Amino acid sequence: KGRKFIGEVESNKFPAILSTPYGIFSFDSTCFFKSGKKLNQTIYLSGYDDAAENISKNIDMYIATKKANLIRLGILENNIQRGKDLLNTIITTYNDNGIQTKNLEASQTAHFLNIRIDSIITELSEIEKKIELYKRSNNLTNIEAEAKIILEQNGIFKEKLVETETQRQIVSLIEKFMSDPQNKYSLMPFNSGLSDKSSIEAIQSYNELILKRLKLLQTAKPNSPTIKLIEQQIDANRENVQNTISNMKSGIEIALKDLHAQEKTFISRIKNMPTQEREFINIKRQQLIKEELYLFLLQKKEENAITLAVATPKGQIVDKAYNINKPVGATRLMLLSFSILIGLLLPIVYLYLRNIFKTKFGTRSELEALTDIPILGEICTNDTNENIVVKDGSTSPISELFRLLRSNIQFILNGKDEKVILVTSSTSGEGKSFISSNFAKTLALSRKKVILIGMDIRNPRLGDYLKLQNKYGLTNYLATNTITIPEIIVPKVLHDNMDIILAGPIPPNPAELLSSEKLKGLIDELKQTYDYIILDTAPVGLISDTFNFAYISDMTIYVCRANYTTKDNIRYANTLVQNNRLKKMSFVINATNAKQGYGYGYGNKNAQ
Repeated sequence: KGRKFIGEVESNKFPAILSTPYGIFSFDSTCFFKSGKKLNQTIYLSGYDDAAENISKNIDMYIATKKANLIRLGILENNIQRGKDLLNTIITTYNDNGIQTKNLEASQTAHFLNIRIDSIITELSEIEKKIELYKRSNNLTNIEAEAKIILEQNGIFKEKLVETETQRQIVSLIEKFMSDPQNKYSLMPFNSGLSDKSSIEAIQSYNELILKRLKLLQTAKPNSPTIKLIEQQIDANRENVQNTISNMKSGIEIALKDLHAQEKTFISRIKNMPTQEREFINIKRQQLIKEELYLFLLQKKEENAITLAVATPKGQIVDKAYNINKPVGATRLMLLSFSILIGLLLPIVYLYLRNIFKTKFGTRSELEALTDIPILGEICTNDTNENIVVKDGSTSPISELFRLLRSNIQFILNGKDEKVILVTSSTSGEGKSFISSNFAKTLALSRKKVILIGMDIRNPRLGDYLKLQNKYGLTNYLATNTITIPEIIVPKVLHDNMDIILAGPIPPNPAELLSSEKLKGLIDELKQTYDYIILDTAPVGLISDTFNFAYISDMTIYVCRANYTTKDNIRYANTLVQNNRLKKMSFVINATNAKQGYGYGYGNKNAQ
């Protein structure tokens, strides 16, 4: 399924090279290959996704106990070494992915820190140059000592001011980082250094989502539903972080405003201090702030470098992959026992189900299991293209079966006046006309005077079947009083001792004609001339005309056909016998694979 031909190669030695649209493949032999051996192999290649899916179906992963912090891996595999390699590779890949994730986070943090440190160094250098220029322009030499007194007196105040200003700078850095579109899905490097605990937690939650997205991008496409979902969570979390930072910044601005107000009060107290000293203090304060921020960034850089250098795997291997001694699946003895059991049960189940779902019988034994009605005989499949298979002097198997049928009739019609044989069936196509015409000829060959009457006046087919035509038929005789019996008889058909009366044209009132007393008179008069009168009637399963003249018959041949007549039709025939609707009814099976004592075996061609 889904396979297509991509190329073939024919070579007398290894390695064999095959070029395909998917690349060049090289096939080489191993130590197990016997030289001189010919190979004609078809190789199927599957993609990575398909191969991974097939392997994952056989992998079992579970926690040993509820309280344990260990995960156990197992795989069902026929090749022990291959199974070990797969499990070991899975664990190794898992640890490698964990290390790569940590390294990726540390690398992005290091990149951002380097950029910010370079910027702070530039700003700090400018402030130091400004201090130097200020001292030169104002001829100041020991202004630090003069300012020391003030700084010592207000050290606590200044430390608080510097700390607050540092917090504002960090918040500004975070805002600048988040406002940059290039950092939309980048890790935020500042997860500590803030005094507000809620801000730290918000940033940590944001970084966890970023890491989760980066990990998913290693196995999923950027436009996949999973990536889109995590990006929506990141966007929502980013807004939360921005709101938290904004609130924190507002608080810092308020604090700074209050500190500056206190600073003005302090400056007013030292208004007698030279202007140069006050200006120098302002410049110095900026320098201190930049130095604090610079030291903070250097500390973060070193911490990140340590993290990058000592990245450890997420999981620790307790036991390497090993194989258990006993097979996981069924043993050879179990498979053998199971196979024998299945071999014994399958035929039984098949025969049982076949008998349940089979709607038609196929052999004489199957028919005998469905009915208690006597079976007069079997007629094998007609393997010729002729409608009349019984011929004078013929010893063919089918001719012998008709002769056997003739012999069995004599045990049923044992009275002198029992001459009328009614031939019917359940439905059309069961070979009723084939049986009646050939049976009539068989009786004629025994030097009996026989007449065959086509009684199916609704669908007359006997004339077409025997390729006969006559000016008048049975319906003409029954419908008028001007036509005589000799006019409707076709003499010496198929044999000198065999006459036929065709059905004639289809009448508008077939049921009334067949139930008339004139039909009984016709049969009584024919009994004076003929030894046997065979009535080729309509199927009883389709119309009820046959029951109208069943009283004039002495016995009934009910034709059924193997692998054609349904079991319901046989059950219907049983009800006819139970209700005495037809006299002395017996079955004749048509188109069977009958085998008689003559040693003949017959094929299974369509009977006529």
